[in-house]
Amino acid sequence: MGTDRHLPEKALALPLPYVEANPEDAKRLGLKSGDLVELYNDEGDGTLLANVTDAVRPSTNFQPT
Repeated sequence: MGTDRHLPEKALALPLPYVEANPEDAKRLGLKSGDLVELYNDEGDGTLLANVTDAVRPSTNFQPT
């Protein structure tokens, strides 16, 4: 979970850990904001809330720490 979730105002606004995805990638993957997604890599895995935004470049995602 991200450290920003320890701030009371963030905990209320973001009740679950989230990941941001580019709209092009979301369309290709069939995702929309609010969907639960499973992410994994060599270091671990998790279920996060999807947030579709053009704030991230295509073929990347962002998860706050």
